Amino acid sequence: MSTNTDPAAVRPPRAGARTLAVTSGKGGVGKTFVTANLAAALAARGQKVLVLDADLGLANLDVVLFAISLAQDVLVVATPEPTSLTDAYATIKVLATQQERRHVGLLVNQANRVGEGKLICGQLQQVLQRFVGPAPGQGFKLELLGEVRADPAVRQAVLKRQLMLENYPGCDAAQAIKALATKLLG
Repeated sequence: MSTNTDPAAVRPPRAGARTLAVTSGKGGVGKTFVTANLAAALAARGQKVLVLDADLGLANLDVVLFAISLAQDVLVVATPEPTSLTDAYATIKVLATQQERRHVGLLVNQANRVGEGKLICGQLQQVLQRFVGPAPGQGFKLELLGEVRADPAVRQAVLKRQLMLENYPGCDAAQAIKALATKLLG
């Protein structure tokens, strides 16, 4: 039995449907947390949401990249930690060079202070412009789509294995995820 991974053989999304791949370069940055709570925020706004976890492990990286290639939009989740930023850069570079993406969204999770996401996005954008080097007329844009500051409610929700948006809807992190959903719908 063989599987067909030819992108042409995969049906495109239905008219009006959008696909968003949430990814990172490193584990432990909050992809699952962001995805689950973002899905809840979009559903609360009347959107039909389907979440597919294609994180099959590093041994199947070509499958985790094929899945991303099918998405219209990509959201890279990173934290302010140096290893996370290095891995986010590497991931974005692969998306830009191998998949020829010219626009990638960034969410900075576990930010330590207001505005840290903007600073990180600017730094990554500078490095990408310098080393990814798209052809003339094909600029690359890394867009900061959100910043989720470190919030004790996140840890509580994760420990309880519950959605933060349902259990702590007024916390700062929940407000940041709701703002991300609004931005994506805008």
